[in-house]
Amino acid sequence: MARSEVRRAITLLLTSLAASYLGSALLAASCAAFVFAQAFGNTWSSREVILGLVVMQLPLFALAALPGALLAAVNRSPSGR
Repeated sequence: MARSEVRRAITLLLTSLAASYLGSALLAASCAAFVFAQAFGNTWSSREVILGLVVMQLPLFALAALPGALLAAVNRSPSGR
C-alpha cells in the first residue's frame, strides 16, 4: 500500500470512530431523556421528549463534545512530519 492510501484509511477510520462516538452520545442523551420523562409520570409524547430534552440541549451537547473534537483536530494536524 502506498503511504497516501494508508493515510486515507486512517482518516476514514478516525472519521467513522468520531461518528460512532457522536451517535452513541446522542443515543445515550435520548435514553437519559426518556428515563427522565418516565420519572415524572411520562405525560410527554415521544416527540416532546426528543424536542424538549434532546434537541433543545444540543448547544450543551456540542459544548461537551468540543474537547474531544479539538483533540481529534490536533491529533490529525501534521506536527512537523
